[in-house]
Amino acid sequence: MGLSTKTKFIDKSKLSSRPDYYSTIIKLMMVCNDLQTANEGLRYWKGIKDPKRSEISYGSRLYFVKLQWSHLYEGLKMIEEIRNDEALESIVRRCDSKTQKEYLFLQEFITGGSQRREVERYIGRLRSNFTFHYDETGKVLKKVLKNQQSGSAKVTRGSSMEKWRFGIADELLDEIVVNSIWDTSQNGKFQSFSDVEDFAFEIYMSFVNFCGEFIWCSTGG
Repeated sequence: MGLSTKTKFIDKSKLSSRPDYYSTIIKLMMVCNDLQTANEGLRYWKGIKDPKRSEISYGSRLYFVKLQWSHLYEGLKMIEEIRNDEALESIVRRCDSKTQKEYLFLQEFITGGSQRREVERYIGRLRSNFTFHYDETGKVLKKVLKNQQSGSAKVTRGSSMEKWRFGIADELLDEIVVNSIWDTSQNGKFQSFSDVEDFAFEIYMSFVNFCGEFIWCSTGG
């Protein structure tokens, strides 16, 4: 069976009648759209097998992972808003059992949840320090640079800007996040980047699965 879609139209006059209610729902939609865009970008670069583009592919995958996880971190705030609003949470109870289970699962990753500490350490710190805020990156970078005693890294110049790539920046970012920010070498819950990736992916899948049905029901579906 092929993929299919179903579309409905929302009367925008309803939005003005309940701005607090619809504000959370629209923000949730924005997060989902952004997550989908970031996921498409990540999927594209993961599919690039051309050795001549491997350096650009590596850096681009890092970028879309940062972007996707940052959007996810912000999206969890919307789950908290739903939990703290009776009208919104009542919509959850109207959803199917699978969606309700996803909602309960997501409670573990928001304020007060058993996994919130890991969210802050592995996703929150990435979002706050390395996705957009280069000044924060610089504070850790100076410490890492002092340890660069050997080896070499690439700086590539091209005939057009899309062919340029500063490979050394990608390598150092990877090292900073894994070794300095997450410190996976220590006896923490996760010991490698792939462990953190699995952790974030599980939250991501639960989040998007919940949002689809919840948003459909909350807009009169």
